[in-house]
Amino acid sequence: MKTKHRLMSLTVSFSVFLMLATGCASGGSTSRSPVVPEISTTSAQSTNPPAPPSTMPDLIGINYDSAIAQLVPYNAQITKITKISPQPPGTVIAQEPAAGNPFQTGIILTVSTSAPIVPDVVNSTFQDADQRLKGLGFQVVEVPILDGQRVDGLVLKQDPPAGTANAGRVTLQVVRHPVVTYLSDMNYVSSSVYSWQPGTGKSNGVSYAHGILVTLGGGNNLLTDFDLSRNYRVLNGTLGLSDNAPTDAAVMVEIVADGRILKHVTLTFGKPISINEDVAGVLRLGITMTATAKEADVVLGDFQLLGLPSEVNPAPSAGSSTDPNN
Repeated sequence: MKTKHRLMSLTVSFSVFLMLATGCASGGSTSRSPVVPEISTTSAQSTNPPAPPSTMPDLIGINYDSAIAQLVPYNAQITKITKISPQPPGTVIAQEPAAGNPFQTGIILTVSTSAPIVPDVVNSTFQDADQRLKGLGFQVVEVPILDGQRVDGLVLKQDPPAGTANAGRVTLQVVRHPVVTYLSDMNYVSSSVYSWQPGTGKSNGVSYAHGILVTLGGGNNLLTDFDLSRNYRVLNGTLGLSDNAPTDAAVMVEIVADGRILKHVTLTFGKPISINEDVAGVLRLGITMTATAKEADVVLGDFQLLGLPSEVNPAPSAGSSTDPNN
């Protein structure tokens, strides 16, 4: 009897597409697998199929049609998923089960497809840009830019730019409104300092409503640690000597993140320094100060920690004193 083969293709429902895409690819919260929404299933039925091999053959790197030709004689049901890839269109780039595993008749093949031209999504919302790019099959990676002034979710920049060909992934810089926690509102974990006074501080003629005034005796050192719990991404503010400090005073300051020096400066009278440091993933933030022979006051001007709402735990209560003398 002649073996009769019947081939059929069908489009799988969107719910099945999601199930398969989840099972075949993994990704973080800000990136998605660039799977084009095209899934089809091909099966073959034979009245007298040959005995299948004991293990799955290696199909990666060959043409999809060649892979089909190897599998259909065994009445295999093959699900095809297309994905943007630098490989030639139609090339098998992933298989499930993997080569060498026990042979199964239910097989998923991921097949490369050409990438479309990258569209221009700058100045659109991330939601719209993400939906548009995913619909074209691109992998989307979000890089949050902490900014409380511009519209939350606004796409500021894309890489690669619009018009690029043969790209599988698009990275978007997106405005995200930060959670702001002032250092003056936080309780330190440990400190060795003569006086640490949250409140208005003045340096180089500028008053800081969320400042911290630190008084150092001649030759004294300060070490203050804060628990960031890996919740924040940026530390910024202004560091300077108080306008009441001696004009010839000098203070060395180090900002340390988990033992790593982020900033090392020497403060002199009338010359404040801007601070803008990456503290992403930092557990313990330390600030050390060493005065010269003269007593001097140092102002931490509106030092603030910025983080994403999804990453920052509720801000510490400002009700308790942060003055080590109390």
